[in-house]
Amino acid sequence: MILAERPRTPPRTAYLYSDINFEILGEIVRRVSGQSLDRYCRDRIFVPLGMNSSFFRPPYALLPRIAPTAGTSGKIYWGLVHDATARRMGGVAGHAGLFSTADDLAAFSRMLLNRGRAHGVDVLNPETVQAMSRVQSPAGSVRVRGLGWDIGGAGGATAFPAGSFGHLGITGTMLWIDPDQDLFAIVLTHRVYPTGRGDADPLRRKILGILRQAIDRNH
Repeated sequence: MILAERPRTPPRTAYLYSDINFEILGEIVRRVSGQSLDRYCRDRIFVPLGMNSSFFRPPYALLPRIAPTAGTSGKIYWGLVHDATARRMGGVAGHAGLFSTADDLAAFSRMLLNRGRAHGVDVLNPETVQAMSRVQSPAGSVRVRGLGWDIGGAGGATAFPAGSFGHLGITGTMLWIDPDQDLFAIVLTHRVYPTGRGDADPLRRKILGILRQAIDRNH
């Protein structure tokens, strides 16, 4: 199906949110590294950062710590990725499937705030972090994006402040990072359980609002 796809616009002329791009990226990682994506992430990201509770396919023993999710047919999944395509890909995919915790994501956020370095290990090059967090989408795009991140000051469902970047998950999650303030915020919710009709955006907006008020008071 990926090979059958064709670009809808010429390169660098428009932005379109696409799971397929990240599915391809996961496959590129596998081919270049010679490792499966989950093993590569474990060896190059999770272990160096001490992210001991991050898995693409979490072990059964961790089920009591995992929030259940509901599929489009109303079926309840527990310990399985919410995204149907990622489930069909065996739970390991470039666009979805990672289970994690606030503590582990905090370690990941600190690494980004430290320009890719943590515990004396370079997880990412500083130039890579810089490229990820600056505007990469073409001028005039409805959404202003870096490499995988929404760029702050550009509006969106939950407006990130200028100078910051973040990402919203379909199940109600959020990771927001502000290098200028040396701050990050993590929201892990499961709005899709049990009916699929929950809305996490008011919570995400409120948390960002509280943080922005605190920043304003300290300036």
